[in-house]
Amino acid sequence: MSRHAATALVVFLAACAQVRDPTGGPKDEDPPQLVSAEPPSGTTGFTGGAITLRFDERIDLRKVRENVVVSPPLELPLEVTRTGPREVRIDLPGPLLPNTTYVINLGPAVVDLTEGNAADELVHVVATGEAVDSLEVTGAVRHAYTGMPEKAVAVLLYPEGDTAAFTTGRPRYIARTDAEGRFRLRYLAGGRYALRALRDMNGNLRYDLPGEEIAFDTVVVALPGDSALHVLELYREPGLQPQVMEDRVLPEGALQLVFSKPVDSLSVRTPAEGPRPAWTLEWGLGRDTVLAWPQDTTLLHGVRVILRPDTAPADTVTYRRPPRPPFNLVLRAGGPGPKGVPLRASRPIDRVDTDRIEATGPGADSVHFAVERDTTDRRVLWIRPKAGPQAGRTGSILLKPKAVHDLYGGWNDSTTVALTAPDPATFGSLKLTFVGGPEEALIALLQDAQGRAVRRQPLSGGPQSVLWEGLTAGTYAIRVVRDLNGNGRWDPGRWREGALPEPVLTHPEPVNVRAGWDLEVNWALP
Repeated sequence: MSRHAATALVVFLAACAQVRDPTGGPKDEDPPQLVSAEPPSGTTGFTGGAITLRFDERIDLRKVRENVVVSPPLELPLEVTRTGPREVRIDLPGPLLPNTTYVINLGPAVVDLTEGNAADELVHVVATGEAVDSLEVTGAVRHAYTGMPEKAVAVLLYPEGDTAAFTTGRPRYIARTDAEGRFRLRYLAGGRYALRALRDMNGNLRYDLPGEEIAFDTVVVALPGDSALHVLELYREPGLQPQVMEDRVLPEGALQLVFSKPVDSLSVRTPAEGPRPAWTLEWGLGRDTVLAWPQDTTLLHGVRVILRPDTAPADTVTYRRPPRPPFNLVLRAGGPGPKGVPLRASRPIDRVDTDRIEATGPGADSVHFAVERDTTDRRVLWIRPKAGPQAGRTGSILLKPKAVHDLYGGWNDSTTVALTAPDPATFGSLKLTFVGGPEEALIALLQDAQGRAVRRQPLSGGPQSVLWEGLTAGTYAIRVVRDLNGNGRWDPGRWREGALPEPVLTHPEPVNVRAGWDLEVNWALP
């Protein structure tokens, strides 16, 4: 064999010996499995040092600082590193507390190398004493106003009476909520504890920033013996100046903001290094809510939005663009009045093509009308009948597709608007009655499928019922605020005063309003 042929053979064999990820076949959906640990979970008499975990496949680490939680917290940071293709090392810097059970929850930090599947329920427990503590506390965290589950919130246990630790010290135990807002504090020692939750913005496990959201339980957790499912209501404490109490992006693209008090002016901007869209503000009647419409949502996903209400310090929220915002612009006609027929669009209007708007139906040639933009509301058009042979008589206006364009480039479908009062049979009504409870101050809310309050009615006592007429057919949610101080609005809690947020209840079933139907709902509040 020649020297060139031998060299080619060696290269060929070397290539064949290289290890490559297999291609083809079914996708790997199995998470890594722990096969051994040194020392094993449940070890007692632990004096500190390193813990080694070995897995059945090649692994990687993801967002260690966010995902890994040790309880009780350590004075020095926990170190988690990958020391081999299938091996993780955990270093617990000392000194450790005597007779204490330490719980290391790695959450979704350990993933397989090929598909990123996270290991399930990866918890390692060691005790410095002679036994592992075994008590637990479970529950959930939800938003105090919306009722939605709150994920990635720190849930904290403190010894009873330690009121300073929440702001200047450290908790005795810590866990984080999952995607459904649930938490489980495990391997606890017996005792009496205060239970709190914290949206920790600076990672120091202390409530020390005005924008941090908190929750607390007024009942002492006594272990052993506590078997309750603790539900914590997360909120942001109000200050002397207006603060953002709630923020979310609606499916149409608007950033909905709820403030702790009415706001006269609002500055909305993004950091200088990112996209800088113009914003259109649409205020609610009480000026404590606003829809902020960005000129362009394309590049805003995950971008910080800087808010400055009045002269208050700047606050920040994150804009998360809906995955599939609706393209078509929806136009809904109101009842005719002295100014004409209002058309309300689902998004701010950018331009109107009047050539694509015409009278329709019998006698259309005699119908005279004008189309005008509202001077104060970018989402409203007016169809105004003019004097003529058809003035005051039946007539309809057809808005062809692409007659109205919104600020995101969407346009309307074909829409017909009657110039006279609509047939009452095209709307429904809902009578809501609260039964069996005390005559207390309430705020009744009717929300559409997008979570927007379309009707609001304060009830200060007396007959506890409300009639909502002229409702567009569709599915609605009914909510009620227990207005404990009777001020006509929802108030968050005050932790230092031991005052919980005012309760907000949601009717257990959505209601379906039908055209031409009168619906009655009786609700026995708990």
